[in-house]
Amino acid sequence: MVVKREISAVLRGVEGRIFYDEPMSQHTSLKVGGNADALVFIESEDQLV
Repeated sequence: MVVKREISAVLRGVEGRIFYDEPMSQHTSLKVGGNADALVFIESEDQLV
């Protein structure tokens, strides 16, 4: 999967949990939303770009 490789390259070095093709319905109160290419939970504010 080309997109996953490209996203992985961009996120290299980011500390945190990374989920690929994650259903956003599992993370919203209304249980709606399609799949995110990548969902990242960073470890600290310093990881924000």
